[in-house]
Amino acid sequence: VGDQELPAVQKLIYLRSALRGEPKRALEGVPNTADNYAPSLDKLHARYGDPALLISLHAEKLVSVETPADGNVKDLRLLLDLFETSVRELRSLLKEVAPAPAPASSAAPSATSATTKAMEEVPDLFLAPLLTGKLPKAIKLDWIRKTSAKERFNLTALFAFVRKEVESLEAVEQAAVKPKREKRSSERGARAR
Repeated sequence: VGDQELPAVQKLIYLRSALRGEPKRALEGVPNTADNYAPSLDKLHARYGDPALLISLHAEKLVSVETPADGNVKDLRLLLDLFETSVRELRSLLKEVAPAPAPASSAAPSATSATTKAMEEVPDLFLAPLLTGKLPKAIKLDWIRKTSAKERFNLTALFAFVRKEVESLEAVEQAAVKPKREKRSSERGARAR
């Protein structure tokens, strides 16, 4: 919205409609006028634009999330969604706080790319074990059985594994609900006769 050719008041209205929770409350009482768009944006950037603070908040959220009970598909889906969203946001934030690469010299052109690759892998080394630790025991055990020690640090593979588990559990739940519905409708039909 910020870069689009819209009147400032329209940008403020769009901005406010996208906010939730504390950021939304930060702009309560601010009238929707063109003059208030830039100060509102500045206020949000000042309060929520510190990448180091945002990284800490994401880490705290991931550490404090509860392990879903075995068989609780809804909470397992929420856990997966939380981790996937947070990892995307953390990777983006890490790019903002990562030290600028040293000027490339002709002697070591691949050093910068190796450093960049290492920075991208660092979250996996911490977040994969964190997610694994939050999984219900049966799923965690299945993950450990099916992967090598090195693979256990691959967050992409872990996400795919957990997503498949969630989808399988959801399919089982849906299959269990369908016969119950059919039984109820056949009972209603028998009573109507």
